[in-house]
Amino acid sequence: IKELAGSKVLGNAYTAPDAYSLPVLVARANDDFAKLYSASVVLADGDTFSKVTHAFNVGQPADVAWTASLAGTTFDGNDVRLPEGYSGELKLTATCGAASRSFNLTLANYTGVDGVTATDDVTGTAYYDVKGAFLGSKRPVAAGIYVVSETHRSGAVTTRKVVVR
Repeated sequence: IKELAGSKVLGNAYTAPDAYSLPVLVARANDDFAKLYSASVVLADGDTFSKVTHAFNVGQPADVAWTASLAGTTFDGNDVRLPEGYSGELKLTATCGAASRSFNLTLANYTGVDGVTATDDVTGTAYYDVKGAFLGSKRPVAAGIYVVSETHRSGAVTTRKVVVR
């Protein structure tokens, strides 16, 4: 719910479960159907359901569980994580109690990464296991979850999770 000069635009009769969910009536806030239809898929600017090219988020009201038709897709709070390099159809389903609702998306040249600057090349890479032990600068070949820390030409350091199958 957006605020203008300290007052809620929709008034006190509504509540928003999180930044990626639609507002619901306070009187219906614990209703499974209200939670389900509050949960939204929020795309990046310029993306549409028929052409998703960037990372996106989902609303996560209490008791709503998300699933995806693509194996390897995970949900971390409001963030959706997809396998690298996937293009094609994706069906997301939100479930709350006995009710469910689906969203069909088409991923086209999906990067899953926003704000990449081409002039800020990676100059160094370090891989770690999930316990924090340094593994070297080459991508591990053994199946598992790893953390990669990349140092860029600008001096910025980015860290991300890597899954090796």
